Amino acid sequence: MPSDETLLLWRDLSRQYLRSVWELSGLDEASLSEEDQILAEIMRLHPEYYDLWERLDEVTDEELERDGTNPILHVMFHQIVENQIAANDPPETAETLARLVQQGKDRHEAVHEIAGVVVNDVYEIMKSNRPFDEQRYIRRLRHLVKPKKRRRRRKLF
Repeated sequence: MPSDETLLLWRDLSRQYLRSVWELSGLDEASLSEEDQILAEIMRLHPEYYDLWERLDEVTDEELERDGTNPILHVMFHQIVENQIAANDPPETAETLARLVQQGKDRHEAVHEIAGVVVNDVYEIMKSNRPFDEQRYIRRLRHLVKPKKRRRRRKLF
């Protein structure tokens, strides 16, 4: 387990990184890497956090939480899903996204549903100190788009 000092350093660095991506996206997005451009777009998709992105280096942990959500973790998990889709690794992530959209979800909402699976897997991995199980992850993705069971109608005649 990392020391408290290491965790604080990582927290501060991640906040600085996000703030710099946010600032550069408004000044010269072309100077950002492709992955950082995706991150900037994800940040723009969350206007409820704009005030945080602009002052991440001065926000306290208490201020950071919004309605039970940590915006930094939120966009990071969002980016994990986008990276999986872009790399087609695993391909089931992109397939799940397409099926959720076909079922009527907007793309952003569908990405959030997939990110929920990622969050749960990461939590369970950390809690039980076990390695990532890709097949289990894929089963959970498939469960998101499993067709609802239809009740059989009785014939009246």
